Amino acid sequence: MNKLLFSAIVLFFLLSLPGAHALKTPNVTFIPPVLSVNSSFLAVADAGDGASIRVGWTVPGVENAYGLFPRTDDGFICYFSSSDSKSTCGPVPFEYSTIGLSPYTMFVEAIDQYKTKTNLTEQVNIGGISVSPTIQVTGNTVYMVVSSKGGIPTAMYYSAHKMDLTPVHVNRQLDYNIITDRFTGNVDLEQGEYYISFWGALTGNSDWGSSLARITVGEAGAPTGPTALQADEVKVYWLINKGQTYQQTGFKLSNLGGSVTNLTVSIPDALDTYLDIVLDKDNLGTNESTFFTVKFAGSQTDLRLNGDAEIKSGSTVLGTFPFQIRVSLIDGGAVTCPTVAAGEELTVAPAIWTASGVAGEELSRTFTITNDADSDATSLGYTLSGAISTIATVELPSTVMAAGTGTATVTVTPTVSGVYTGAVKITSTAGPATIVVGLDIEDDMSSQIEDAKDELESAELSLTAAQEADPIISSLIDDITSRLDSAESDFDAGSYELAKRELEGARGRIAALSSVAAAAALAPTPSTPAAPAGGDMTVPIILIVALIAIMAVAGWFYFTKVKKGKKELEKELEEEY
Repeated sequence: MNKLLFSAIVLFFLLSLPGAHALKTPNVTFIPPVLSVNSSFLAVADAGDGASIRVGWTVPGVENAYGLFPRTDDGFICYFSSSDSKSTCGPVPFEYSTIGLSPYTMFVEAIDQYKTKTNLTEQVNIGGISVSPTIQVTGNTVYMVVSSKGGIPTAMYYSAHKMDLTPVHVNRQLDYNIITDRFTGNVDLEQGEYYISFWGALTGNSDWGSSLARITVGEAGAPTGPTALQADEVKVYWLINKGQTYQQTGFKLSNLGGSVTNLTVSIPDALDTYLDIVLDKDNLGTNESTFFTVKFAGSQTDLRLNGDAEIKSGSTVLGTFPFQIRVSLIDGGAVTCPTVAAGEELTVAPAIWTASGVAGEELSRTFTITNDADSDATSLGYTLSGAISTIATVELPSTVMAAGTGTATVTVTPTVSGVYTGAVKITSTAGPATIVVGLDIEDDMSSQIEDAKDELESAELSLTAAQEADPIISSLIDDITSRLDSAESDFDAGSYELAKRELEGARGRIAALSSVAAAAALAPTPSTPAAPAGGDMTVPIILIVALIAIMAVAGWFYFTKVKKGKKELEKELEEEY
């Protein structure tokens, strides 16, 4: 009787166990946590812990977008990539952005050896920003450079996972270089294979981008990612004559990957009338660099040329780099350093004045007037043309002696930011002389820098003591402080463009710091569990011990008697599906 009762108890607990073949409604998580158009990613499905479970997926409306999740020891993992031949689930099925549109629908279905089925309908929103990582592995150090097209995320994060998805580094933030508009960072990893994922969003998550790359650490290899080519950003301001052809060289292109041949640079069709970019070399070996020249054809109007140039090998695009070119024309036609024609003995030096300034502040420059005539130059006057005609004043001497010199002072007071070009034409009895003026005026940033300092102080006050002690946050605060100090000193020194870049970089990091503080304020405060009610716990403890013993016996029975039959069932399922 006791033996029968024991067997009944064992059978009861076997039936009560959360069976190792239990099938549950699947759920899917993505790495990186947000997805963008044509970017590689991982989809991880969980449908229970039974060995005889299969999980399939499909994306309606996309050709050939269906398949099975490959089984691993700990779950079901699909690696999607349109560029990596090692992808396990084929190319990326998300071909367009769903920002403001209906998201994609991914159907996931699980089935076990008993033909039991469960399913999931997953709505997947796809961002429109293209994120392009270049990854260089040197020894055990992984160097990352990430650029984006379609928008620059407020911050860029990365995570590193082993091939079994064991997290190594999660949600780490890359550094943003405001001059190159790229995110950079490096991390040390042990030898092995890893997935490195990247993602970032615009302020308010109005759009986002992501990417994922598979890398090998601990052995030499070429960089991975969409491109291994890096080019200097072209960001220039030119003041030239109408119709003049102009060029600037010294821009660098580096190859961090394997050898590439037949390289060219392609400009958007709408701009190729004005621009041409020519490489010094069209073949590059590993870690080899070359320089390129930007050529500008003549124009009759001021231009702002912005876009992305494509680096190609034949017809294959290997990478892109942005260009921002501002062209301002000298007013009044082709005038450089005026020469003295017959009967025009008056000259001025310098003949061109270019400067940067701040709206509302006065700029002034003194020029030397030379009279090469045999008689005195009298009746000196001036006329203004172009954008400076309403903001400039000129002081002239009444006479410049024969074979002598005098001084002229030009003063401008621009009230709003912008580009001002024009000319000061000096007239006299000895003939005319012309001063060409080109000014780049920025807004006054001193108050904006002070506001940013106040925002930093406010964000710091919102941090907890633990956050203030965190070396990453401490480093972030130091970086912000350094950028604001640099912005202030650059502004005081007249380097307004540099000051503007440093201020923008500091503000982006202040927003990230404020987000950390806001998240801490919203985090729930851990509560202390209530003490158990008083009473004699002897009987419950005995029952718990007895249950543990019975479950141990049940487990032994399962693993020795049932698992053999389960393997046979799994084999049947594999043959059928």
